[in-house]
Amino acid sequence: MSRVLLASKEKGISAILAKLLKTEGYKVVAAMDATQAGQVLKADKFDLLVATAGKDTDADMAVEVISLCRAQYPAIPIIAITESDGGLTLSRLEQYRLFACLEKPLKVDQLVASVQKAIDQGGEVAAGNANLQLEACYQFENIVAESSAMKSVCDMISRVAGTDVTILVSGEPGTGKELVARTLHANSRRKDKNLVVVDCSAADAEQRLFSPDGIEKAIGGSLIFQDVGGLSQIAQQALLKCLMEKKITKAGSSQPVPLDLRIIATSSVNLQQSVNEGKFLADLFKYIRIIFIQISPLRDRRQDILPTVRQILRKKIGDGVPLPVLDPEVCAAFEKYSWPGNAGEIDSVLDSALKMATAGKITKAALPASVANS
Repeated sequence: MSRVLLASKEKGISAILAKLLKTEGYKVVAAMDATQAGQVLKADKFDLLVATAGKDTDADMAVEVISLCRAQYPAIPIIAITESDGGLTLSRLEQYRLFACLEKPLKVDQLVASVQKAIDQGGEVAAGNANLQLEACYQFENIVAESSAMKSVCDMISRVAGTDVTILVSGEPGTGKELVARTLHANSRRKDKNLVVVDCSAADAEQRLFSPDGIEKAIGGSLIFQDVGGLSQIAQQALLKCLMEKKITKAGSSQPVPLDLRIIATSSVNLQQSVNEGKFLADLFKYIRIIFIQISPLRDRRQDILPTVRQILRKKIGDGVPLPVLDPEVCAAFEKYSWPGNAGEIDSVLDSALKMATAGKITKAALPASVANS
């Protein structure tokens, strides 16, 4: 179990951080001042120091603790948590080769990802950057967004989630299209209403769309057309007619009702190309593509690979259990591999790697040859 020294004069913050890190499976020892921290450092060995650097005396205490820690453990990773306007504090801390410096208000997922990354890398500090700012964008639950591409996706979600505009989310299999679609619903005014997902690639897609469990059930809420390009031409025509008329006749009734719902479509294929080839109706394409969100494959946003690995590991292992340490060679292989199957392939690789993990550590020997030799 990895050991974390938490140094903070702020009792409330210290208690919250200690509880959070313990939930993630770390052994946490708290120190309220530099003297106590110095005694603890002499008596025990730690894998990470997390220090809060507030204002005035709290900042002084953080600098003193970090100085003591760096002198005793030159290679230990150190994460500092500072005020948003802590420019002066940052300048005082630069000489101590921080692994990361996180600003308040602190995002929980950002801290957890930073702590795990620091322990995985065993104190290796990014070359040429003594004040590595891990700008993980976790403003939406479960969406990993350290890359600029995914930050742009999050920005778009923020701008359009509160509207009823129709959205098309496109990307390769495993890039998280349905996750983005569900996030749009969860952050909309319809979030407390039904969310209905229809797999348009299924053989009974048209039947499901016009059944009581399809469009009808989504009225008032949101409807996700998953892999909308899989609809047959007949189903596309029926759907377009329904959407254009903005009404539907419920089963067992002869009176149509207004079609009040939010439509989000996803596609793993290039729908514009499908339109050009006559496989998808041009008018339906125009209707669902009012707003277009493109999700890049992992090979084009490698900053998201390791956070995605850790996210999937956490889901597999559960809360309150330490994540296995990733050997540096494993991290390097993961970041180098192209992941043609995206997150789905990561999930499969981790299934086998966890079975071969020893002493809470995943080594290169646990990886498939295609990944290990990339």
